Amino acid sequence: MRLGLFLTLLVTLSAPFAAAQPFFPVKMDKKWGLINAEGKLVLEPVYDAIGEFKSFGYAVMQRNGMVGLLGRNGQEILAPAFQDLKVLTPDLMAALQHDQWSIINLRGKVVLPPGYDRAVALTDQFLAYLENGLWGVVDRDGRKIVDCSYDQLDFHPEGYFLSRKDDNLGVLSWEGEEILPTLYDDIRIEGPGLIFFKKQNRWGMADCDSGIRIPAEYERIDPVGNSFIRLRKAGKLALYSLSCEK
Repeated sequence: MRLGLFLTLLVTLSAPFAAAQPFFPVKMDKKWGLINAEGKLVLEPVYDAIGEFKSFGYAVMQRNGMVGLLGRNGQEILAPAFQDLKVLTPDLMAALQHDQWSIINLRGKVVLPPGYDRAVALTDQFLAYLENGLWGVVDRDGRKIVDCSYDQLDFHPEGYFLSRKDDNLGVLSWEGEEILPTLYDDIRIEGPGLIFFKKQNRWGMADCDSGIRIPAEYERIDPVGNSFIRLRKAGKLALYSLSCEK
């Protein structure tokens, strides 16, 4: 009877938050489980502790001194086999086991084994990691995309990674292919497939299919619509056609 009253009060008090958090921890016989917004038990009370549903709808739980993860549906998706867990993306977690950190996905597969110095989620798909002072990239399945060779790697939504080494800039594709070596003073991404680069105060242009199309010889370079590039050199202007390369 007391449990029924407790559940009724919990559901009543938490009703304004039910849309944001569909499940709520409940303690029964010194163990924690979950109820839904209607007060129905959705997860048996078998855990020593259950945290709030926070990052990406996940909650960390604990049993026998180890932690695991509950999913958006309130069910166990990672068994309590870790010393600590940190949610990085909807599919990637930093996991502490045997006093060593690794990156795993929701299937428990190791994406990045212990030994890295730092890891940063660039997107839901890509993870940058620091090893021996240099950055590389793996994807969420653990496939190495970029070797640890750069001082800095930044994600660009048009399909590139911007690389930096010794104060020089370059461009890599999302597949890790080098489009521009890390040799340039400045880089501008001007839409899909169009990259402007600067060397010794002169601009050129490259694309992801052909590499360098206009050498770095121009004082200024700008797109004109979707079909032309305007070039300035020695006070003279010229138009470069992207379709016929003239």
